[in-house]
Amino acid sequence: GWKTFGSGSTSTEMELLANNIKFRVEHGGLSQEKYQNTGVDPAVVFATTLVTFDLNNSGGSPIAGATAKYYGSGWQTFGSGTTSTEMELLANNIKFRVEHGGLSQEKYQNTGVDPAVVFATRNVHIDYWDIATPSDYTFKYYGSGWNTIGIGTGSPGNYSHVDVELLPGNIKYRVEGPCGNQEQYSTGDWIHFYCNANKSAFVGNNNAISSIKVYPNPASSQITIEATGNVSIFNASGKLMYSGATGTLDVSAWARGMYMIKADGEVKKLILD
Repeated sequence: GWKTFGSGSTSTEMELLANNIKFRVEHGGLSQEKYQNTGVDPAVVFATTLVTFDLNNSGGSPIAGATAKYYGSGWQTFGSGTTSTEMELLANNIKFRVEHGGLSQEKYQNTGVDPAVVFATRNVHIDYWDIATPSDYTFKYYGSGWNTIGIGTGSPGNYSHVDVELLPGNIKYRVEGPCGNQEQYSTGDWIHFYCNANKSAFVGNNNAISSIKVYPNPASSQITIEATGNVSIFNASGKLMYSGATGTLDVSAWARGMYMIKADGEVKKLILD
């Protein structure tokens, strides 16, 4: 069975029969074990590893101030308790947790192999398509309660949108506008809400289905659009890039990124790469 070594803490000594002995150290709620032949080497040494803990945004810049934890006989405060910090830990496959904006994320990492623990948020784009009425819309997400992201301004035939950096997960989003309050869960990074000409609300997700056909998609230089009537194409900032007839369009001069195509009250996502 496990016996107390010396005084029961590190930096101590003890007379033992020489043997291949299993030793164990416990520190910070974590433990590490190893066998050592004390007849060959009677100096038993364990070592901690300097572990760093960071949360980066989608652009790779660090976000300081988020809550940092690790699991060792229960959840423990990592370092100063916030991200962009460091701490000496026994090398192990450790469970880490970051909390930011009412959301959390967890992962296991072997700090003996990689002592740099990095989490990252993603940029989530949320838009509200209103074909009927210009208005302002309040966008929210649920994380330990409803959190207001911001207010987007809409115009008829256009869309209102906000962007926010969030930890990945299946998140509940909400928009409050003239069509009433709409909610949906999504794991994606492009969230759509809609209000049609009759002001009856409906929602769509990251892969919203519409009768608009666009090919190729993703595209690089040309696209072909099939839809009823004219179409409008907006960039991610809501700027109108094209309005007119369907058919083949030259988009080679457009910036790479995501666009929205609208026709007959429906929308379709277009990606230029």
